[in-house]
Amino acid sequence: MKKQLLTAITVAAAAGVYASAYSDAMKAAEQELKTKKYKVAVTSFVAAADVADKPDEKANAYYRAGECSRTLRNYPDANKFYNKILEVKGVSPYYEGLAKMRIGQCLYWQRKYAEAIPELEKAAAVKGAHPHHVSDSLMHIGYCQYNTKQYDAALITFDKVIADPKAHPNHHSYALIFRGLTKKAQKKYDEAIAEFKQVVDNPKNHPHHISSAQVNIGNCLRDQKKYEESIVEYEKVIVMPKAHPSHKSDAQRLIGHSLRDMKKYDESTKAFEKVLVMKDANPYHVHVALIYIGHNYNSLKKPDKAVEYFAKAAANPKSHPHWLSDALYNEGNAYYTLKQYDKAKAAYEKILANPKSNPYHIKKAKEKIKQIDALNKK
Repeated sequence: MKKQLLTAITVAAAAGVYASAYSDAMKAAEQELKTKKYKVAVTSFVAAADVADKPDEKANAYYRAGECSRTLRNYPDANKFYNKILEVKGVSPYYEGLAKMRIGQCLYWQRKYAEAIPELEKAAAVKGAHPHHVSDSLMHIGYCQYNTKQYDAALITFDKVIADPKAHPNHHSYALIFRGLTKKAQKKYDEAIAEFKQVVDNPKNHPHHISSAQVNIGNCLRDQKKYEESIVEYEKVIVMPKAHPSHKSDAQRLIGHSLRDMKKYDESTKAFEKVLVMKDANPYHVHVALIYIGHNYNSLKKPDKAVEYFAKAAANPKSHPHWLSDALYNEGNAYYTLKQYDKAKAAYEKILANPKSNPYHIKKAKEKIKQIDALNKK
């Protein structure tokens, strides 16, 4: 009897030590996450997994390590940790489904669509998996099919999400949006608009999904060259109080494009100028607005004004390298039109000086520099 009691006490004490070590390691990792020390946090989460006594605690620690690597876009390392979850004996269906979903998603985020689909199918097939993980897996299968132009297959996949009463509500509305995008890609514009309207007309849907769907109604009309009708739809986004800020700036930008498509260059410029002063406008939309104000001035035969806006777009060092090379290329072209060849060459050379410039712009800049050098020899 005494031996049994001593054994029980020893086991309980050991369990307490493991629980304390696990808790300490997890707390350390959480603290590191707060300061965004993701690589250090990975080490702490792995340490927690090493001392975890319960299968799901071990799985949770590996999952958190994987999430840190995923945040750093180190997808191969992330998948190593997600795979470790699947090696844990006695792991629950919750973590099995979550791990398999993330394995597939990491492949998707690397644009390895063909590899991602079978992994996501495994996740969706886990018995007892969380319903939201199942619907998320199906959504990503649909994204893979959409991105590889398997449109009919994508529609079937998104239908499965819509038909599932246990799917996450956001997955329901986003499946409708992607059904609309798929129909739009097939140039079935009326059917696409009908899908988007289902999202817009349901006030229970997430406001950002509603504003996304509304932008896409405008896009369907613009694709059909129904420019005035598209503007009406884009304007609805701008007045939505809970629309995503990027959807608002996108809608304003697209109004500028529709007006430009109608060759209303002055009105188009005014529309693009509104993007520049919008609160929380997407930086890309600001860049595009500056570039197209420049294009509008070129269309009005005012290259001296055009160059001013291309230069503004090129003046932001925080812009994506491809945006900068786009701005510099257009700036160089405007100076070339003005026969200010030294300034044009300087803009083109800035493109060549940045190895991250868009390859197309690098190629065209080299061609332009050759043309300028030939002119200077005359």
